[in-house]
Amino acid sequence: GTAVVDAAAAALGSDVAEAVGEVRRLRTESADAPWRHGTFWTPQRVVWATIAVLAVPLVTVLLTVFDVGLPVALTAAITTGAAVLTPMLRSAANFREAQRVEVEKALTKVEGALAKRQQAASKATTDAEELARNAAKELSEATATAEAARAAGVDVERIAAGLTPAGVLADRLAERRASDDYRKRLGIVSTVADDLEKLSSLIADYNASVFAGEHPPGERPGDVPPNRIVLYIDDLDRCPPKRVVEVLEAVNLLLAFPLFVVVVAVDTRWLTSALAEAMPTLKTDGGPLGHAPTPTDYVEKIFQIPFWIDPLDETGRHRLLRGLLMPSVRPAEGGAPPPRQEALRVGAGEFDTVDRMVAVRGAGLDLDARDLTITPDEFSFIEGLNPLLTGTPREVKRFVNVCKLLLAMSPPLEGGTEPTTERKAACFLAALSQARPTFAARLAAAATAAPS
Repeated sequence: GTAVVDAAAAALGSDVAEAVGEVRRLRTESADAPWRHGTFWTPQRVVWATIAVLAVPLVTVLLTVFDVGLPVALTAAITTGAAVLTPMLRSAANFREAQRVEVEKALTKVEGALAKRQQAASKATTDAEELARNAAKELSEATATAEAARAAGVDVERIAAGLTPAGVLADRLAERRASDDYRKRLGIVSTVADDLEKLSSLIADYNASVFAGEHPPGERPGDVPPNRIVLYIDDLDRCPPKRVVEVLEAVNLLLAFPLFVVVVAVDTRWLTSALAEAMPTLKTDGGPLGHAPTPTDYVEKIFQIPFWIDPLDETGRHRLLRGLLMPSVRPAEGGAPPPRQEALRVGAGEFDTVDRMVAVRGAGLDLDARDLTITPDEFSFIEGLNPLLTGTPREVKRFVNVCKLLLAMSPPLEGGTEPTTERKAACFLAALSQARPTFAARLAAAATAAPS
């Protein structure tokens, strides 16, 4: 009983044990009379049993009261009791049939559970046998490989020593480094970085060999690589903010190699503004607590040595003016003429171009190409405008270019030694327009409206 159920639970599982216990209980109950089970006695059956028990004496007593003979009364009472007991007997038969059906269901459940367990056990046995066969096969192959290695003279102990975690990791890293699975997915920046690294390494090796005296001094120039590459970047303050950041990123990449030296000439005001606009995380004022990154912090990580160019003083502007204007000064009377550059040679193709331009645009073209010359008096006058040119070398050069254009264009302006010639007035207005543009515009308007 209990021992068998416990053994079944241990061997086959709790679900099979519960099914076996249920069958045992149902079989025990079905072996007894139905009225010996508590589940048989429903309220309806209790009523019918009570009526059947009391029907015989009650009918006998009643018939006797009505002067019916005792034999007849007993017969009638027994007949009445039998009629009452008939539903009870039918109910007992139905109860027994229900018990039989439950026993069959429980047996079917046990058989299904046992079949499922048997199938699982059979599959587990098959898998275990297959695993054992595979293990035996692998062991046989490993043994054959080891025997072949010994026959070929391979140091098996050295190979086994390489199967440590460190050795396996090193082999894996070497394998991934040799593979191009990752490399073919890298972008152009990674490719450029690899090329620059190889170039820097090659030139470093060459420089080391030169210092070691391994290269003769008579090498052909075409065979000698550069010892260092110096890159100059100008006009960065004329680029949009996005391009400024791209150039700085490229400079940062180049400076990672000793081969390169990068010199950048830029207006720091434009650089700061461009970085703040292109990278909103950079704060020009360092934030409320002064801890936020600034464009200066960004630039300091790229440029190692800053040189701050002082503004031009009056002496510097004077030297720059003289250097730009001296080639155009007309010599004094009786002096030697300045050296002339070779004239521009114009061929048939250029003449054809000019003819087509005249046909389309009209004949208002100045075909008289003249050299720009200024007199010593005009040169002194322009030098006297130096105090108005309080700017950068670029502004001074722009002023000189404007003066040259005004003095060379047609129709030619009136010159002379007088202090108020048209040529001197044009140079004065050019300097004034650069230094005080609003005042220069008002002065030009007043001069245009003047009667003479």
